[in-house]
Amino acid sequence: MLICGMVLAGLAVPVAGQGGYPGLEDGVWEHVELAPGIAWQYAAFERLNGAPQYINLLVMQADTAARRIRFAASGNTNGIPRVNPDITLDDANYANTRFMRPSEFAARHPALAVVNGGFFSDHPEEVNSGIFKWQGTVWPFTREEPEELRFVGSSAFGLDAGGNWIFKNREDNAWAADWPEAVSALAGAHRLIDGGVIPEPVKSGRWRSAREIRHSGLRHPRTSVCLTNDRYIILLVADGRHRDAIGFTLPELAQLMHHLGCTDAVNLDGGGSSTMYIDGSGVVNHPSDNRVFDREGERPVRTAIVIVRGE
Repeated sequence: MLICGMVLAGLAVPVAGQGGYPGLEDGVWEHVELAPGIAWQYAAFERLNGAPQYINLLVMQADTAARRIRFAASGNTNGIPRVNPDITLDDANYANTRFMRPSEFAARHPALAVVNGGFFSDHPEEVNSGIFKWQGTVWPFTREEPEELRFVGSSAFGLDAGGNWIFKNREDNAWAADWPEAVSALAGAHRLIDGGVIPEPVKSGRWRSAREIRHSGLRHPRTSVCLTNDRYIILLVADGRHRDAIGFTLPELAQLMHHLGCTDAVNLDGGGSSTMYIDGSGVVNHPSDNRVFDREGERPVRTAIVIVRGE
């Protein structure tokens, strides 16, 4: 079933479905070509999976995404072109600017678009829960979470030396000090799709702790990333916590990503962190931290996925 079409480099490319998803065919998708190989799509639904929803997608050809995506951490531009190329992990700016809103990431970088990234670490010196690596440098990150938060940081995506998108599940209960196969990497939480299959516990919803139930089994705003079977990277931001956009449980989100043709997908930080920024349009979703269905509720975050403008 054809869900929606987008114009990429003059070519109409469908996002194809994998079986039915209740209400998805009722949405009217708007699409904007941001650059060759990069499209922004969004739609509001009166009843998607039985509830009002609002979804934004960034859809990129995989090779274009490999050239244009940067993993950024607040307080340092880690490889993105910048005014001061001498900023390092030891710079005072890194220590003093722990959190930034996605729009602030955009203001500091040559950004075409920005989406929030991984989960915060409780340790000020660590930029992410789970691996954070950029252009061969591993940044300080939380390797292991307490039992009730074991799902946080449990999977990651990144790029290998050949520019191929790769995905990985954390082994055992803690990350190793590095992911050698990845030149750049960012951890999220649950693996939503693994080799075309929705894995446990996302498939069954049999969560391991009360914290995991609240995070995963209830409807919240969501941010996720996937690679599709026809070689596109999709960044999805779904609104939630409002009567005009209820949000998704993780099983609902995984089913939606599978329906969009994703073969591998990772859940990123959601809730009040879920934000998408587009150059020239500003924040385009409805971040929930101010509890108003507007564009003003951005939450400061520690990491972000930045899509830079072309060379």
